[in-house]
Amino acid sequence: IITLDSDGCVVFAKDWTEPKHFSTELITAVDETGSGDIFRGVLLKEYIKTNDIELSIGKALKLASESVKYQGVYKSIEQTKLLI
Repeated sequence: IITLDSDGCVVFAKDWTEPKHFSTELITAVDETGSGDIFRGVLLKEYIKTNDIELSIGKALKLASESVKYQGVYKSIEQTKLLI
């Protein structure tokens, strides 16, 4: 997985013949602090739960994108936890 900030990420999987690009919604970021940690945490949680990399990437990108709408990492985490 290669993260691309506001451009989403590119994922390479052993079952795929080519890498896939996953995009994010266009938003105005207030504070990006902690968004990478939120992305990785949600990705791991969802992948362990579902064993579906595409679903897990989608949810991780959505919540990481949501987290940058708030000032400060604490506020980002608290608001993002409401969506999990």
